[in-house]
Amino acid sequence: MLSTKDNERLTRIGPGTPAGELLRRYWQALCPVADLYPDVEADRRLRADLDTGAWTRWGELTRQTIEDAGQHEVLNWICLAGAMAAIGHHARVVDFVESWVFNSSKCFALFAPA
Repeated sequence: MLSTKDNERLTRIGPGTPAGELLRRYWQALCPVADLYPDVEADRRLRADLDTGAWTRWGELTRQTIEDAGQHEVLNWICLAGAMAAIGHHARVVDFVESWVFNSSKCFALFAPA
């Protein structure tokens, strides 16, 4: 069991305290639990676009739409798909894993030359 002194040292997080200074050195990701929902339907639409080659309409998505769906990774996919198309490579979805945990559906694709 911790002594009162050690307990105070570990649990006080105000400015100038050891634990407080440690927390302030690193970014702490926090969000309301209500925001941690998967938008699996939006994930399915994006995957269908990738399957059919209609991913170019991803460029019509607004940042707000992407963020509201919790699909921040899509910003990377838009860049990747555009770059691959520019050099003549087309996506082939190898696997798509749906998850109902923290917006974590995952798509595994290969971009082979046409």
